[in-house]
Amino acid sequence: MIYCIIILFFFIFSIGILSWSNRYYKIIFFISCGVLLSLIAGLRGLGLDRDYGSYVDAYNGDLIIAEPTFVFITWIVKSFFADNVVFLFVIYAFLGVFTKFLAIKQLTEFWFLSIVLYISYSFTLHEMTQIRIGVAVGILLLCIRPLYERNLWLFLFFSFLAVLFHFSIFFIFLLWFIDTKKFNKIRYASFIVGAYILNILFRNQIASLLEIVSIGGLLEAKFLAYQFDNNSELNIFNAWQLLRIALSFLFIYKIDVLQSNNVYSILLTKIYVFATCIFVLLSFNPAFAARISDILSIVDIILIPFLVYIFNPRFYGRVLVLFVGIAYLYLNLFYNKILN
Repeated sequence: MIYCIIILFFFIFSIGILSWSNRYYKIIFFISCGVLLSLIAGLRGLGLDRDYGSYVDAYNGDLIIAEPTFVFITWIVKSFFADNVVFLFVIYAFLGVFTKFLAIKQLTEFWFLSIVLYISYSFTLHEMTQIRIGVAVGILLLCIRPLYERNLWLFLFFSFLAVLFHFSIFFIFLLWFIDTKKFNKIRYASFIVGAYILNILFRNQIASLLEIVSIGGLLEAKFLAYQFDNNSELNIFNAWQLLRIALSFLFIYKIDVLQSNNVYSILLTKIYVFATCIFVLLSFNPAFAARISDILSIVDIILIPFLVYIFNPRFYGRVLVLFVGIAYLYLNLFYNKILN
């Protein structure tokens, strides 16, 4: 399965660098990629990822998952799909892939470069492992357009829907307060540097402050669960984080070029910087820091292909996207070993 994913990664990239003279064929291939990825994730079977068995236990009632959408989808499978748990994974895979593909189509012209970035990280982490959060982050991407257009009701609809798929994405409502039109380069570069300074000087104080603040109810239980899920110290200078820092500074430096080519660049870059900073500021709780940072970092499947705008000729930008994707793929499959 790992080698199949690698081959698919390079195949889609090779398609992505071609100039499509016929938009009809481009759409057909785009849809075909979505169907194929949905089938790979939905029909993967037991033993490939770490969470499959837990979801089977939850489906059978041996483990409680509180999100109402899981309860609803379980009921649908038991009522209309012959009580076959495989359809639980098929439905989640379809929803996860569909929401991300829909967002890709809405937000970028680089459909296939975005799919390459999606396969390199989010697909194996979410659709093939953390299936509930996979759908939630796909819906988060669908919030980008209403955020930019300041469509409050559509934003709230998607936000509530995301929370119903996974409670840990509750902070999504705070995205509404991001200024989507203005960008201060010095300020956002300082956020990254400041996050590390705060971590070095006030790490214990930040941890104590968050322990004092009572979140309440399910969210407090979720935060405490992450606390007890920490068995090692988080390396805030790991290869993945250093790559994200380098990309963040590059996007900040070239934000004018990016924004002139894609109106969502400012919003996406701000969210990406926040994801980079949160990983550092919450590092006292490794599981929580990684989860929140990963949720926000989903924007990279849209943002990183914008590297193409920075280079002339654009071919060099596409090659750089390929190298970033290879780095993500290696770290995900062979360093983090997200799949067995």
